Amino acid sequence: VVYVMTVVTRPLALRRLISNLRTPPSWIVSVITAQGHVAARSRDEDRVLGRTLSAEAAAARAAGGGGTYRGRTFDGNETETAYWVSPTTHWSVHVAVPRSIYEAPVWQMALTLLAGFAVCLLLALALVVLWLRDSEARRGHAAAVEQATRIDALGRLTGGVAHDFNNLLTVIQGNAEILGRRVKDMPQAERSLLAI
Repeated sequence: VVYVMTVVTRPLALRRLISNLRTPPSWIVSVITAQGHVAARSRDEDRVLGRTLSAEAAAARAAGGGGTYRGRTFDGNETETAYWVSPTTHWSVHVAVPRSIYEAPVWQMALTLLAGFAVCLLLALALVVLWLRDSEARRGHAAAVEQATRIDALGRLTGGVAHDFNNLLTVIQGNAEILGRRVKDMPQAERSLLAI
């Protein structure tokens, strides 16, 4: 190497670049140097400019490339941070999102699934209740039909027995009347025939 050229610039240009991103106010965008120092930041820049990275950010940067990691702001707030490390300059950009905002869709989805499961469970319960009522009504109807069939069969049987018994009584009555005409002069036999 014959010559070395060094360019020193104020981080104001980086700060303008970050402010043009128009990220939500609760997000923190940081530009980190190859040595792991904060070169520019979207919030609290005066307090953190030049400070070194947190242990979580340093471990993520050491892996290279890009990805996400769980971290904390310098104030101690939990974040989920997406980062990318430049393969040529080894500078990196970190976008920290508060965990509450990052996890909100997951919680909303979980609550929606839970509410959907509860509704499905209630509908299934209502379906079971309706099925049990229908089954009970069918059993009651079947029992009523069976009872009606038994009563009808008993009525037919009773009618048949009564008819047959009536036939026997008609024969007895007819023969008693015939005998009554023959024994007109016998009062004792006449009384017995009248009793019959």
